Amino acid sequence: MGAATTVAALVGRAGGRWRLIGALSMPAGADLEAVITALGDRAIDADPRLAAALDVHRGEAARDLPRLEVVSHAPRRLAVVAASDRAVDPLVATATRSGWRTVSGSAESMDPLAMSTMLLDAHVTGILVGAGTINSNDFSIAGLGVSLLGAVILLAIVNLFRRGRVR
Repeated sequence: MGAATTVAALVGRAGGRWRLIGALSMPAGADLEAVITALGDRAIDADPRLAAALDVHRGEAARDLPRLEVVSHAPRRLAVVAASDRAVDPLVATATRSGWRTVSGSAESMDPLAMSTMLLDAHVTGILVGAGTINSNDFSIAGLGVSLLGAVILLAIVNLFRRGRVR
């Protein structure tokens, strides 16, 4: 059951392999048993022998078949913060494409009290903190730290390949 639709799929073994036999989607709120019954009837109409092998009978909601029901929820809220607007914008774009609802702010354009309030909001389920690097023409202490950490990791990898160990 989804947020906008109710969907049912009939999966069964056909020819020694698991196959999608059919799927049916109806508007949200539709009776799930009616959707499953309609799907079973359509499977019988399409291939009566296959439906019989799967133990699907006309007019029944496939009551005895195993089920997996899934319910979707509204996306969760992610607070995105960074040192600058330039650093926060790509993070917000990525989080939004990933399905998060976002609230965002940067240290350069947001009051510290407002940022604290945003981060402590009960509806925020995750926090993403970002910083640019010194190469991104967005210098900050956090960016310097990111660049330093990257350099240390790169040196560790080089030492691992040259000496066979990290020192």
